[in-house]
Amino acid sequence: MRKLSVKQKSLIKHWVKQNKNHLSIFISVNDIPYELYSKLQSLNNFEIIDQEIQRYASDLINKDFKN
Repeated sequence: MRKLSVKQKSLIKHWVKQNKNHLSIFISVNDIPYELYSKLQSLNNFEIIDQEIQRYASDLINKDFKN
């Protein structure tokens, strides 16, 4: 599957909520703790996982900034 799974999205969303006061508008994979990144990869690793993680996490934080 070449997209984030429901479980991966849930883990990213939980991390963003916990850290939203310390994150910028653009979230890089380098901002994500290694343990979380490894877990995301172990659940469903695909060619563009880094970009999908960044996009999903950045979308979540940007949606929060708009509200």
